[in-house]
Amino acid sequence: MHLSIVIPSYKGAPTLNNNIPGLLNYLQGKDFSYEVIIVDDGSEDNGATEKIARDLNCVFIENKKNLGKGGAVRAGMLHANGDYRIYTDVDVPFEYNAFDNFLHYLAIKEFDVVVGDRTLPGSVYFAEISRLRKFGSMIFSFIVGRFVAGGYFDTQCG
Repeated sequence: MHLSIVIPSYKGAPTLNNNIPGLLNYLQGKDFSYEVIIVDDGSEDNGATEKIARDLNCVFIENKKNLGKGGAVRAGMLHANGDYRIYTDVDVPFEYNAFDNFLHYLAIKEFDVVVGDRTLPGSVYFAEISRLRKFGSMIFSFIVGRFVAGGYFDTQCG
């Protein structure tokens, strides 16, 4: 297996249904093997997330209780079989060709880690977010980046 993509989901069935088909269509055009792993993080959605994962031929993992994004990513990564493992949110908040860039830096340039960062110049959100959310995100990112993550400010980006 060349690539594993882990997608943590908490009550994200509608978003998965809207975004994962496009991702799968993009991946089907590639000449490498892949798996998409959807980790339901205790959604209690009457099986909606599992149904979408199965209908789309994705691997499905379920955390019986909500462990948070980190717990869901961990479960998916431990289950992944890919030589390269990437996680992203259910809304896949970047253009699909970014996967080519990720793999270039991991496989060709032999980087150990590639980290997305929406705070870099030229980065944009696909959907507009409110000023309050932007402000709250800036404060959270500053605190985490400065005191926890050693200078990495967008710790929630896949």
